[in-house]
Amino acid sequence: MEPLTENVSNLTHACFLPQALGSFYFIHESLKNIQQFDFKAKKFKKVVGKETYSETLESTPSLEKEKFPQDYFPECKWSRKGFIRTRWALADCAFDLVNIHLFHDASNLIAWEKSPSVYSGTRQKALGYVLDRITDQRHERLPYFVFGDFNFRLDSKQVIEVSVTPYTDNLFDTGQWCTALC
Repeated sequence: MEPLTENVSNLTHACFLPQALGSFYFIHESLKNIQQFDFKAKKFKKVVGKETYSETLESTPSLEKEKFPQDYFPECKWSRKGFIRTRWALADCAFDLVNIHLFHDASNLIAWEKSPSVYSGTRQKALGYVLDRITDQRHERLPYFVFGDFNFRLDSKQVIEVSVTPYTDNLFDTGQWCTALC
């Protein structure tokens, strides 16, 4: 088992440390020959026992962590969004696990104004960034599983229009809007 979380007890740099990402990997004792990739040494190492990282995740050699570039979401001064990649080998099968945290809608009112929401483009761009990073030439390309908080939203404008329009059209057509509102 290897919990990958970050210690945020040092509040001096609190605006930098809190993370929206963390992972716990539980490995059943019946599984044998498990290795985890060391991104600094660029090689797999056998997983033995339990490991806990209580310092910053940036210093952890068994993962790759990145925040999205600041210009992806300029409304947020210090974004906590990004991804963590770990690389595993079970017997002869190697793969990446990618925990992702995409941007949320900063304002439901702004999201409602346009269909699709202006924020959906930001999420799409960020997802593309992650896929580009995990398939680039820095490391051997392996199969990958992407999971986490995609922050998908329903198309607010369409949901409201489809849900409310039949009722509001009928009220205004029949002149009973005052009765309904009063």
